[in-house]
Amino acid sequence: MTGLFADRDVKTLSAGAQLTLWCVRVWVRHMHEREPAMPCLRRGLDLAGVPDGLEEIHAVLDLIGRTAEGKLSFGGCRCRPVTADESCVLAAIQTAQAGDRVTATRYFGAWMPPVAARDAALHAARFGRCLDAAEMPVGLAWDRSPARRRLH
Repeated sequence: MTGLFADRDVKTLSAGAQLTLWCVRVWVRHMHEREPAMPCLRRGLDLAGVPDGLEEIHAVLDLIGRTAEGKLSFGGCRCRPVTADESCVLAAIQTAQAGDRVTATRYFGAWMPPVAARDAALHAARFGRCLDAAEMPVGLAWDRSPARRRLH
């Protein structure tokens, strides 16, 4: 299960999806550098107008870090395409944001034990509500192509 985000360019994602992806990538970078990610995540979410989402996205990422099985592939902050594992996280948060925690649990369950996947889906739903409050759905950006002309 990878969701509809895999291999897409970051600029094709909605603001909510870009913010979520940024959180994931910042968290991974800080984890590799053995530095706490919370201060950076706090600043970014504050600037984006989603300060209440900090604890929830951090809980999701912490569960991934502590319970994920296998080697996961996450891009760097400047990578353009979304990886399959990043797509899975985005799809889980998107479905949780839409109120479908069962499907979100399935996405997280691709690399987490069932109890951890359910907990991650719960926190993802709460993070989704924070994004909703800021009018930032996780999805693809609206088609920005010019409107078609009608012939008379």
